[in-house]
Amino acid sequence: MTSGISNISRSSPCILLTNDDGVNSPGILLLAKRFVSWGCEVIVVAPDTNQSACSHRLTMSSDLRLKELRSLGENIYSVSGSPADCVSVALDPNGVFYHKNLVPTIAISGINLGPNTSHDVLHSGTFAGARHAAFYGVPSVATSLASNDMREENILTAVEATFQLCSKLLTFLPRRPNNFQRPRATFVRRHVEESLTEDRCFDILLQCFQAGDLLLNLNVPSRWNGKFLSTSLGGVFYRDVLQRVSGKEENSDMKEDELFRLVVHGGIEFVQDERLTDIEALQRKFASITCLSTWPETHPFEIPCCVLKYALHSAKSGFPTWVERGSEFQSQL
Repeated sequence: MTSGISNISRSSPCILLTNDDGVNSPGILLLAKRFVSWGCEVIVVAPDTNQSACSHRLTMSSDLRLKELRSLGENIYSVSGSPADCVSVALDPNGVFYHKNLVPTIAISGINLGPNTSHDVLHSGTFAGARHAAFYGVPSVATSLASNDMREENILTAVEATFQLCSKLLTFLPRRPNNFQRPRATFVRRHVEESLTEDRCFDILLQCFQAGDLLLNLNVPSRWNGKFLSTSLGGVFYRDVLQRVSGKEENSDMKEDELFRLVVHGGIEFVQDERLTDIEALQRKFASITCLSTWPETHPFEIPCCVLKYALHSAKSGFPTWVERGSEFQSQL
């Protein structure tokens, strides 16, 4: 992983990588190696232990320990905290990027080992890592191998899909995000008329992504057909998730020291949707790209629904139409 990274030109893309599976996860290390070989400067700042399903947790009650792991390669750091903690340590003033005199062109969180579809994004540490980078005004992508088969060949499939998407984004993203650390602190609500043209909505989506107000959630099946689709989040219900571990009789009284575990052993119920969802796309062996607002509803930076619905439009390539338009526009310059 060390080859060429110290000789990278400052005009080359600079990438922040984080995850929730931990800094030693093959997903993040193989992804870093892929982008380094392409000529990018890659900085890995990831949790020192597995932080799956930690959502957007921030460590406020104890210090965070940053450690450089030269045994894994150059510019690889572990943090004793969550993915969101890692991003703060990387991007906040006085953080890793500041001391290296660098600014990330894009932030990528993953590759997660397991799917992050439907409302899983709400408790996903992977998605939170990307979202936290977007809070800093950095264009961001969360990426996952949507499979329980963690063989290296499947992880490499997810690496390839992630590379294809992110290399497309890097064709039109400025090397230094215009909104990095959000210097323009004035919150201006986007007043959008319902009569906006389709082209104008695509332009707004592109601007929102570049400003960190829209982020992408990528899920890649292990038997990927090599194609992408723009999707909405699917709906699922997880049934019967609480399992008693202590082995007591069903009719016995509960005691404070009983042990329980959260698992999905009662099955999953899927919600039918007329839109193309991430779950359906994965079942059809497509890589799913879902465009999601960084900010909660009613926040000053929220993306109006009349604009966000255009994020579901796929170009012939399967990438979101606004992504393809950004790439085509740049190629004409």
